Amino acid sequence: MSGDRPPMTGAKGFAVIVGGMFGIIVLLWVIAALAAP
Repeated sequence: MSGDRPPMTGAKGFAVIVGGMFGIIVLLWVIAALAAP
């Protein structure tokens, strides 16, 4: 295998997962707020 893996790969993946989960929560919250009477 050639090419070194950047040390930020793990942190970047973790940030993407956390960001995605946070984005989904915010999206659901916005939909609930708009759907509320």
